[in-house]
Amino acid sequence: IVYTCELVQRAPPALRVRVMRQVANKVILAGRVDNSRQARDGSVGAKYHRIIAEKLEKWQEPPPVKQNKALPAPDEKPKRKR
Repeated sequence: IVYTCELVQRAPPALRVRVMRQVANKVILAGRVDNSRQARDGSVGAKYHRIIAEKLEKWQEPPPVKQNKALPAPDEKPKRKR
């Protein structure tokens, strides 16, 4: 059932397992909110959908490029002897 979710189907194959876990976790939380009758308008589910969509976008971003730092200039001191 979770696999047929729109968020999971939209995700690339490499990220589908991560997205399925997120959807399953949020479904459980939304079920608990629904059981306690706290938000009857569905705002909690919409909030969870938005959170998962933002996480999916963040996961799809390329990693930041690492800058190579130059090595410090060596000290011209004589080496210490034992």
